[in-house]
Amino acid sequence: MYQFFQQCFQQYLSLYSEEIAEDEHLLTLFAPFYGLANPKNYETWKLSSDIRYFEVSHLIYCMLHDDTLPEELKEFGKSLQEQGYDAIGASGTFSEETVTDQLKLIYTMITKNGKTRPDLFPPQDGPVLDS
Repeated sequence: MYQFFQQCFQQYLSLYSEEIAEDEHLLTLFAPFYGLANPKNYETWKLSSDIRYFEVSHLIYCMLHDDTLPEELKEFGKSLQEQGYDAIGASGTFSEETVTDQLKLIYTMITKNGKTRPDLFPPQDGPVLDS
C-alpha cells in the first residue's frame, strides 16, 4: 500500500501542481505528503525535530487510533509504521480541519471510493481536490 500511495502522490503532483502552487491552503494540505511519500525527507525532518515530522507522525497516529476512519486509512497507517514511520499524537497542535482534509486527500489517493463515499468525510468549505 505504501508504494501505491507514493505513485498516487506523484500522479497528483503531476496533475495538480499549478493549483497546489497557487493555493496556500493546498500547499498546507500537501506539505506533509512529501514526507509520507519520501522516507528520506521524513528522516531529515525527524532528525531536525521539524514541525513537518510531527505533522506526519500525527496523521499516522490519527489513522491508527481514530475508530471513525475507514479501514483503508488504518491499513495505510500500519503500512507506514512498517516502513519505519512514527505515530505520535499531537492533538491541539494541528488544525482539526486541516488534518481531516489531509486524511480525506490520502483516502482519495489510496482508494477508488473517495468520491463514492462522501459519508466518510462530510463536505466542508475549502479547495480540497478530488481524484
